[in-house]
Amino acid sequence: MTHRFRLLLLLAAIAACRQDASETAKAEAAGSVAGTVGDTAGAGWTGVEYEAPRLIPAMRAQLQALRDADAGRAEENVTAYKNMAGDLVSAMLTDLNQVGSGEADQIRTLGDSALNLVGGGTGVPDASPGQLARSTELMERLIERYQEAMRAVRP
Repeated sequence: MTHRFRLLLLLAAIAACRQDASETAKAEAAGSVAGTVGDTAGAGWTGVEYEAPRLIPAMRAQLQALRDADAGRAEENVTAYKNMAGDLVSAMLTDLNQVGSGEADQIRTLGDSALNLVGGGTGVPDASPGQLARSTELMERLIERYQEAMRAVRP
């Protein structure tokens, strides 16, 4: 009889722990998920965590590195820029689709244009200084447009 009593007591304790853990997880999920719409826009709000805002500061640093680079490091910087730009455009599209924004098609087109100027796709970038300058201008415009689109869907 004591064996059954111990078993029931153990099962009751396990059930109570599972319920507490489940309630704790729900409370943490409701209160701790936060995202920001823009890195410098000051438009922070709680909700879903988006992918692009955390990549934007790194892209801006990469754009500055491209402006400051000497000719010997230009190819290395362009490769890093091209890879980072592809990741950023994908993240922006994911975020915009997640919030149901109609800007996703324009962002995709602008992003494709910026990437095509530096050789698009995989492989070694192929861009003249003029093409690179135009690509970086488009990337700055792309970031601004993304941030405007995300601010527009703010609840």
